[in-house]
Amino acid sequence: MLEIRNLSKSYIYNKQKFFALKNINLDIKEGEIIAVFGASGSGKTTLLNLIAGFEKPTSGKIISFQNSGIGFIFQDFLLLPFLTLEENIFLPLKFNKIKDPYFQIIDETGLNHRRNHKPAFTSGGEKQRAAICRALITRPKLLLADEPTGNLDEKTAKSIIQLLQKLHKEKNFTMIIATHDQKIAKIADKIINLKNQ
Repeated sequence: MLEIRNLSKSYIYNKQKFFALKNINLDIKEGEIIAVFGASGSGKTTLLNLIAGFEKPTSGKIISFQNSGIGFIFQDFLLLPFLTLEENIFLPLKFNKIKDPYFQIIDETGLNHRRNHKPAFTSGGEKQRAAICRALITRPKLLLADEPTGNLDEKTAKSIIQLLQKLHKEKNFTMIIATHDQKIAKIADKIINLKNQ
């Protein structure tokens, strides 16, 4: 589904070049769960941003064999505070015209009773579930998740991991998770360890 070849990303700071990623090579098959581990600053978020197209690589290439959309779960939820959870979840539909949006995901993630609440009046777990719904509402074949349990307590983090595993099993999308959470390793088909450059 996805090939990454000699992928590098560098930045210039105080006239010096720093590499966020250097010569990364990966082969990712359709339906796999990939866990990307590494310390802060090792390039986990940069890798996801490059795959999503949010940033351009300095060198190397990403080859995708499917053009069927990408869902992204951001590290800090990134829910718009002036919108309800439902309005946040439906935002991608304003920019992606698809025939069969995944409307039932709100029920399947247990958010139906909170759909009309604004983020300030919801828990961390509910915000993360809304972020998951927003990422999957367009039925993407690739889901990128940046530290999906990073801002959650242990119990809530466990429930989010179980939810992602359940949705993956039902919908068979490919999932790449950047994380510090060792529990995610248990559900991954492949583990990638990034080191600080």
